[in-house]
Amino acid sequence: MLNRVSIISPLAYTGKQTSVDVKDQLAINQIPIAKKINDKKQRAVSSLAVLAVGSAMAPLAGRYLDVLSGSGGKLIQMSYKLSDKTQTFDKALAKLDLSSKLKKILDPIKNKLFKVKNIDTFKEGFYSSGGLRGAANAAKDSALKVGDKAKQAVAQRTLDSLDEIAKMGVVGRTLGNTGIFLKKNLTGGLGVINGLFAAMTVNSVINAKKGEKVSTFMEDVLGTWVGSIGGFRLFENILKGLCKFIDPKTNKVVEKGLIPTVAKIVNKVPFKGFIVPMAGAMIISTMMQKLSHKLFGKPTKEEPKVIDSVNSFNDWLTQTGWTMSDFENSLKAQAEMPPANNQN
Repeated sequence: MLNRVSIISPLAYTGKQTSVDVKDQLAINQIPIAKKINDKKQRAVSSLAVLAVGSAMAPLAGRYLDVLSGSGGKLIQMSYKLSDKTQTFDKALAKLDLSSKLKKILDPIKNKLFKVKNIDTFKEGFYSSGGLRGAANAAKDSALKVGDKAKQAVAQRTLDSLDEIAKMGVVGRTLGNTGIFLKKNLTGGLGVINGLFAAMTVNSVINAKKGEKVSTFMEDVLGTWVGSIGGFRLFENILKGLCKFIDPKTNKVVEKGLIPTVAKIVNKVPFKGFIVPMAGAMIISTMMQKLSHKLFGKPTKEEPKVIDSVNSFNDWLTQTGWTMSDFENSLKAQAEMPPANNQN
């Protein structure tokens, strides 16, 4: 997932079997760590600058959003104004009553496939994190335990804002909740990580080919952000729902039905707490990337260069600014290094 947005966009290479001597083969094996590039150095420096700025700015943005999204803050005020202006839309949406209509269609199918008791048990686990409010309550409890008044105040501001947002119309609630969501994901260490991902997106768009910047951006947004992160969270909650059927004392599923059967299978997956959400990220990311390619086009990828002879290898070295002597000197330096002392 990170290969496509790496900071210097290195080319990919595949090799074919060929008769080369041991020294040349050792040099080829060291290609992945060859980072001394001449003609791409400036672009690498600019890319690193983008990544550094993104990592540093994200927590600052999160702090600013905390002020904006606080009770009575500008974001809340904007949400109120937007909610007031879209009352006609809210009334029209309420008349459609889409949730009730969908419920009438889906409930017979759902009740035929699953037991009502099992559905309720699964929902209890799936929604156990409590969304934005649950995260804020958990953060507040954690801050109270360690006596961190600053974090306690941030969590309380979030809870107060959510109370105000709940009174708004659909459009106003969407804007307000988006602000709270961004604040949550741009705070602390999580903010640094997400800032880095955002910077990678910006960097990939900057380095995209002419006419492919939109398709590159949307591939990142739908594939990486919506697909990977959303897929991870979705399957993480699904796993919580399935785990409600597992007896913590016996580590067995005793209930009968389709959902408990799935829970029994998933329970046998090693490191399921990581494997299942990661599988979700991969599945949803792939689906969303394909959707992006259909709607916005597929960014072209540079075809791998095949190194099938010593000459083609030397040609590649010339393009990167390296020479065979560089590799020979590197190998010589490694051979002359004293062995590391093993300390038990």
